[in-house]
Amino acid sequence: MEDKETPLPFHLLDTLEVVGAHTLEQRDHFLCVYGDNWIKDVRYQLKFVPLNDSPISMECVRDLTTTEEALIKKKSEMSKFQVEYTEAIKKYKEVVDRLKNETEEINSLLKVTNCTLFITTN
Repeated sequence: MEDKETPLPFHLLDTLEVVGAHTLEQRDHFLCVYGDNWIKDVRYQLKFVPLNDSPISMECVRDLTTTEEALIKKKSEMSKFQVEYTEAIKKYKEVVDRLKNETEEINSLLKVTNCTLFITTN
């Protein structure tokens, strides 16, 4: 199946890459965000949380880690599901073609039968 025929949900995690975190020293930092999505506007939501031993920062890190693990797992599952989906679509197209051929053959045979019946009754 061509890539353009693959539904969007199979591509949502294509660019997902989990990269290790780095501790930043206490000083001024510049953050640059680049969006290369030329099809539509790119929107970001950034959240900065001081990473100390506070319950809020620890919960944020735990939530982020859990979410990243779930996304990595989902990316793997979707990759396997895409193969299953592609095979199912291929099989569907095959049975649709078979149904079309069977219908044409049946209609052709019915025409012959109708023609033969018409000739024998006249």
